[in-house]
Amino acid sequence: MKVSYTLGQVLEKFVRNDPRGVSGIAQQLKISRRTLYNWFLKDDLTQSQLDQLQVGLGVRLCTKRNGAMPSIKNVRQLKTLNKTFVVNDSVIIWKQKYIDLLEKYNYYLLNKSFK
Repeated sequence: MKVSYTLGQVLEKFVRNDPRGVSGIAQQLKISRRTLYNWFLKDDLTQSQLDQLQVGLGVRLCTKRNGAMPSIKNVRQLKTLNKTFVVNDSVIIWKQKYIDLLEKYNYYLLNKSFK
């Protein structure tokens, strides 16, 4: 099974693995955390957003070309990102199952409290 990642997903993996965290990176880029979270949801980013990320974080973003996966080139982070992609597929599946279970339980509790 071939999994394709959007630039927003790759950016999210990079930010979450960075020791500065979401808040620190948002401050460094001079944007709000909410804006950064919105970028995580996008399939592609505008050229000005890419430039802002590249200058602010000191990384080089490689967008999709010829069906290749988008990536972030940074010597320090590259090793961590590559490991994350191998393991992360199963983690995403289990996270989604856990979230679904929590939502069902929340629905159950809400219905029980109204009776």
